[in-house]
Amino acid sequence: MIYWFIIVVVISIVLVFNLDKLRRKTTLELRKILYLNHNVALYISLLNNKRLRLIYTKATIEILKLDAWIFQNDDNKIEESFENLSHFHLTKNQKIDIATRKISYYCSINDKDNALEALEDIKKLTQNKKKLHHLVEESSLIVDIYIHHDISRKDDLLIMEKEDQDKNRKGLTNFRLAKLEYYQNKNNEVDYYLKRAIVFLQDEKWLEIAKQCSDNHSLLAKY
Repeated sequence: MIYWFIIVVVISIVLVFNLDKLRRKTTLELRKILYLNHNVALYISLLNNKRLRLIYTKATIEILKLDAWIFQNDDNKIEESFENLSHFHLTKNQKIDIATRKISYYCSINDKDNALEALEDIKKLTQNKKKLHHLVEESSLIVDIYIHHDISRKDDLLIMEKEDQDKNRKGLTNFRLAKLEYYQNKNNEVDYYLKRAIVFLQDEKWLEIAKQCSDNHSLLAKY
């Protein structure tokens, strides 16, 4: 009896491991389709495939669709997704994922009230969780830069840029420095930080955005 129980446990562990591996690989391929190929139609079509429900929950699929609507700047679809997600039974991690997307989106359209509300959600969801404290700091920084246009945060960004060893985070920090310089109409500084952002960014989405902003500085007001 114990022998069969051990076999079932081992098989379950193997299945979970393989499923998690497949989920990570699928997510990576989906991100390439959306952020590298800009093929929103194919991306959504794949997410609507019933087979994906074997590796993703309905809530996760809705969050992935939300990423497409944000990428496409489809305000109606974005708000529809937020509304749909409010009716799901969500895990705490999913709630955090949604709140971070809300901050990014509402900051991008300069919706102060909703951005601040999303920031409060993140503070509540990460309360007493030291490992997630960086999310509060990151979210507060985004709100200060995008909503308050707080030039004084430049010093914080410069320290982060100097100390951070993670290339992608260093790239994002340079991008945000470019954004602060844009608010001050310092075009040479904007060019400098965007070039550095392009060198360091690993994330396909932000790398593409940085390249677009390098060609057209006015896009920094949007991103």
